[in-house]
This record gives sequence, C-alpha cells and structure tokens, in this order.
Amino acid sequence: MSRRGRWTAIVLGILAAAVLAAGALGFRQRLYEEWYLWKLRSADRAESDLAAAKLAELGSARAVEPLLEAIRRENEVATFGGFTMNDWLGLRPMSHALYRIGGKALPSIDGALANEAWADSHKVLTCVRDAIQGKYDSRFSSVIPLTWHYPPLTSP
Repeated sequence: MSRRGRWTAIVLGILAAAVLAAGALGFRQRLYEEWYLWKLRSADRAESDLAAAKLAELGSARAVEPLLEAIRRENEVATFGGFTMNDWLGLRPMSHALYRIGGKALPSIDGALANEAWADSHKVLTCVRDAIQGKYDSRFSSVIPLTWHYPPLTSP
C-alpha cells in the first residue's frame, strides 16, 4: 500500500469513528428510553418501578401506553393522606411516573377513562389526570410517590 493510500485509510477511519461517536451521542436519549421501556416489562417489581421513574425523568411520551397497561395490570391505587386527609395525594410508582410525564399523557389517559375495560383503574387514572391538570393544587401540598409494597393478602 502506498504512503498516500495509507494516510487516506487512516483519515477515513478517524472520520468514520467520529461519525459513529456523534451518532451514539445524538441517539443516547433514545437508547436510554428503549432500555427503560424494556425494563418496564420486567417481572421484578423494583426494576420496573425504577424504569418507570427513569422514563418519567426523560419525559418519555412513548412510555405513556406501557405505563397505562402496567397500572391496569397491577391495579394501582391512589391514596389521600396527612393529618386532615387533604395534605397529600400518594401515587404508586407507575401512576406517579405518568403524573410526572404530564400533559403529554392526558390524551391517552382520557382515552383509557372512556374505555369500559379500564373500569378497575378509573379512580387512579382520574386522580392522575386531575393532578396533571392542577385540580389538586389548592387542596394538596404535594403529589408523592408511594414506594412501599403491601404484602400479599392471605386467607386464614
């Protein structure tokens, strides 16, 4: 190989590496989003809860439908609490992630509320929608995530 050909190969190799690095950096958020969407389907509750929190942190609109399905599957609940029962609204991790995603989730939440198949999740979805729309601002000091897990109920 000639000297000129060798330098051309080196320069093109460096240029290709730079293009690959720039592409990886440019798609980093998309890669993280895909990873956490995959983790959201995990059978390990702690792992899927963490994935939900990370997707909310990213503001992922693509996470809305999988979060809605997880809420439906897990039968999540909303809790009101505090000294006067008006101090806070507590949401389980999937519901809290949906709340943190915000307005991007409203069309999907409204669609789920209109669907009769979602009747069991109606209360929590209504609370999430109302919290996103700011209907609790004057009533609650905060919307908090509930991270503890209740032990399964067993019959005596």
